[in-house]
Amino acid sequence: MRLLIITLVASTLFWSCETADPIEEQHDITLSGIVTNPKGESVTVRGPKDFKVEALLDSTGYFAVEFNLENPGFYSFRHGGENSTMYLYPGYEINITLETGEFDETLTYEGPGSEYNNYLAGLYLLDEDLAKENPYQERYLADAPTFAAKAAYDTSQKIKYAKQIGQKMKLDQEFVEEQCMGFRYEEYIALADYPMGAAYYQEIDIEDIEVPEGYLTIGDELPMDNEAMLEHQTYLRYVKSRLRTATKDEIAVMEEAGENVSNELLAHSLKMKLVDKILTTEKVKNHFLQAAMMDAVTQSGTQDLTELVAEFKTLCSNQECITAVEEEVASWGHLWEGKPAPGFEYASIDGDQVSLASLNGTAVYIDVWATWCGPCRREIPHLKDLEHDMHGQNVAFVSVSVDEDKEAWKAMVADKELGGIQLFGDAAWESSICENYKIMGIPRFILIGPDGNIISADAPRPSSGEEIREMIESAMYGDNLAIAE
Repeated sequence: MRLLIITLVASTLFWSCETADPIEEQHDITLSGIVTNPKGESVTVRGPKDFKVEALLDSTGYFAVEFNLENPGFYSFRHGGENSTMYLYPGYEINITLETGEFDETLTYEGPGSEYNNYLAGLYLLDEDLAKENPYQERYLADAPTFAAKAAYDTSQKIKYAKQIGQKMKLDQEFVEEQCMGFRYEEYIALADYPMGAAYYQEIDIEDIEVPEGYLTIGDELPMDNEAMLEHQTYLRYVKSRLRTATKDEIAVMEEAGENVSNELLAHSLKMKLVDKILTTEKVKNHFLQAAMMDAVTQSGTQDLTELVAEFKTLCSNQECITAVEEEVASWGHLWEGKPAPGFEYASIDGDQVSLASLNGTAVYIDVWATWCGPCRREIPHLKDLEHDMHGQNVAFVSVSVDEDKEAWKAMVADKELGGIQLFGDAAWESSICENYKIMGIPRFILIGPDGNIISADAPRPSSGEEIREMIESAMYGDNLAIAE
């Protein structure tokens, strides 16, 4: 089965908010081939903007398909749960052969356009070989200099491969140069991600991971304002990594100066200001301004983003980007503080149907979790303490499981002696609570006031201690909190 390589091939694409210029050349693409020992009834080509073309296999494993191509570039060829990156351009007529038992090793291309795709197939095998020499987990057990030396070696091997195969197959020089630049971007990303990976695999705090001075100086040699590579995933990840580091540095300076940096939206605002300051090419700037705002929505969309959107609109000059952001923010607006909480109704551990509406008049602290979720399980002791301390007060503790295995849920509720109101979601990740509250990761805690309105659709966890206790007490007593105390 095709392995997931963490160091992504530089040719993977991310499509920007800008509309591609129309292509005047012929758009027809012809793909055909033979799949030996097929594991399904078809092959699929997927690409940007939900592009998908499917071709059925006949009894011999043969397939053929023609389609129009409006966006030349990198696509995914898929069969039987495995996939390979393809490079497609108008006029290509490619014949593909593969044996599913050794998908990557037997995948070959013939015909016009085959040279680029054979290059990509070989690059994937090289990535696999480099990963075998130094497995992903083991590299993070090494110190930072050793990790950096290995990353530099990987980069040199891939650049060498690109130049040699590029010359042998007479690939376009610009294509080869972009590939090589992509490998260097990958190296920076790997170095920047090292502290987090090392902390995880070495099971120590990230603050205890030591990196030498000048560890990320490779970034000084790599352009951030690179419009030519705006559709390359590694370039986008590189710029985002640089912006993330620069934002943290800005916040650290502010904190050291005694400024209040507790506002969660501050980092998003600072990041947009850095985009405006660092990036000068309008197309590139607009792309990363939109990316910064979309990150803000994903991370903080349950908060009122009105002021942040206004700031974004003063910096972004592309109406298409602005519209996309406004539409995405609007889709989260129902989760802002003071809005009516979306309802739900699920079966309890006792088999009774319990709805959110039935708890009106009571503050409700909701835990969306699953038995397989480690961070969810780590919150259980803190949640039980919180329930114990607030027993008999005007608050209901509701836990909604998004497990697929109902028996596993029942067993854990019994084993951990979980209290409160224990409910089982109706469709795991597709349960209405996940859809209505835009839950993409768990645990997720939600606090609703006695009036049925949202106080926080992404509330602090029980392990936050006094922070969540004070929020719940405020929800229960409001202006009468001082009297209650």
